[in-house]
Amino acid sequence: MFKADMATAGTTYKLGDFKCVGMDGTADSIQFLDPDSLDSNVEAVYLDADTYGDSLAGWWDFNDVGGTALDDETFPFTTAFLAAFTSGNSISFTFQGEVLQGSKTFSTSSQSPMFGNYLPKDLTLADITASGMDGTADSIQLLDPDTLDSDIEAVYLDKETYGDALAGWWDFNDVGGTPLDDTPIPAGQGFLGAFTSGAEITFTFPAAY
Repeated sequence: MFKADMATAGTTYKLGDFKCVGMDGTADSIQFLDPDSLDSNVEAVYLDADTYGDSLAGWWDFNDVGGTALDDETFPFTTAFLAAFTSGNSISFTFQGEVLQGSKTFSTSSQSPMFGNYLPKDLTLADITASGMDGTADSIQLLDPDTLDSDIEAVYLDKETYGDALAGWWDFNDVGGTPLDDTPIPAGQGFLGAFTSGAEITFTFPAAY
């Protein structure tokens, strides 16, 4: 699973902002999931020029390679994608857009959004803050890239609602017992939201530099 997006200087990014090497046009794809149903809205494959030639280089609908180009497909800057790589190839991604400057806030009321650390640096969970999460109903899950099992399930308690003593990130199943503020979040790490409270939840990421 490729776990997160990067972002252009605005509030969206295009698939064409990424280039890839190593994807097999018949076996490897990335999928953008509907944040409420988790159905695959877009399934895309990148064909690199060295392997497939200049005429096919770029992003294509996985089910219509050579017919439906997706370089201009646009997504909100936090949107992450799920990779389905069955070829066994080593696949590398290169981002070629500008990096967002300043801290960035986004809100969601979707039940199962995928988003991630779009910054070109490693973070810890403590670098990311949230407001609106319900300590008994909302969490983010960090998934194992091979099994898709949930390695870590975390909830953020904001101090305005829960007080200074509980403010921060906790194991969703051990709130108040197992703090997760120091959990590493590498560049590109993504999260699957499990937001069942129905509340609007706002996340803030730090500046890139």
